[in-house]
Amino acid sequence: MKEAGPDMRRYGPSLLHGLFLCLMNMGGVLVGYEIWVATGAPNQVSVQVPTGIVLSTAGFLVWVALSARITSLTRGLAGALSLAATFISALIWAPVIFVPLHHGVTGYWTSRGNIVACWFFQLPANGIALLTLVAWRRLRSPVANDQPRPGRDA
Repeated sequence: MKEAGPDMRRYGPSLLHGLFLCLMNMGGVLVGYEIWVATGAPNQVSVQVPTGIVLSTAGFLVWVALSARITSLTRGLAGALSLAATFISALIWAPVIFVPLHHGVTGYWTSRGNIVACWFFQLPANGIALLTLVAWRRLRSPVANDQPRPGRDA
């Protein structure tokens, strides 16, 4: 059996992280919709979008923290290139997941406009999620907190 090429080893974790980020996007938007329905707020977007962004970001951070404890997958989110690959991967996963999901729930295929709306949500939401991950890592870094690094600053 042929071993996965260097590109798959390099971008495989980004594909998986992008998939999970996309799932968090969809879950956050669905929860935001339910909150909008429950509150009866006059403007759906003013409830759904902020809720979706907060839940996408929080869910993704939890995923990264859990995956770091289970496996070395988070090493795949180490640099700007892997973060960009995760960002783009989430955009690619959106129609792959959303179109059949929509058809399964509603019984008809979704419009291109819904996919574009999903991407318009994902662009800022995933940028915020990935930038929050970078900031979270910097805050947790001993260097960022001016703490001595084991084996180097002792």
